[in-house]
Amino acid sequence: MTTIKPVKISPQQALVLEHIRANDKVTKNSIIQNMSLNHNSASNVISILCDLGLIRKEQAPQGHFLHATDKAYKTGRATPEDYAKGFIVREPDLLLEHATTLELTQEQWDTIAANPGMPRTQLARLLKISKFDLNLAIDRIKNPKPKGK
Repeated sequence: MTTIKPVKISPQQALVLEHIRANDKVTKNSIIQNMSLNHNSASNVISILCDLGLIRKEQAPQGHFLHATDKAYKTGRATPEDYAKGFIVREPDLLLEHATTLELTQEQWDTIAANPGMPRTQLARLLKISKFDLNLAIDRIKNPKPKGK
């Protein structure tokens, strides 16, 4: 017989989960009103609980109803061991990865230097990169990382 290890959730997530278990046909708006959470916090908690399989969403004409599952959980802070054991899976942050590996060619740097007064939107089009990438590169030059980091 295999035992399923309980997932670890925060105390706030546990409170929301218990609210869903105690009430029938819970909506995100009822969580916001009854638990004094802001919209973003409620959305984040609901998303995490769905991803962990602790709740499920039921589509209805009025929106989504939330229902608790029977999956076991425990509360507490996540530790590095929880990540190592696979209790918590962290998705790679693709935007952060892109931002840290972005490199411009010398030709692109020369174009930037040759056009100091050009608006960044036009400069990005000229370089065939996004304005976000251009701003990252310029910011990295203006604010270099301290040595040793």
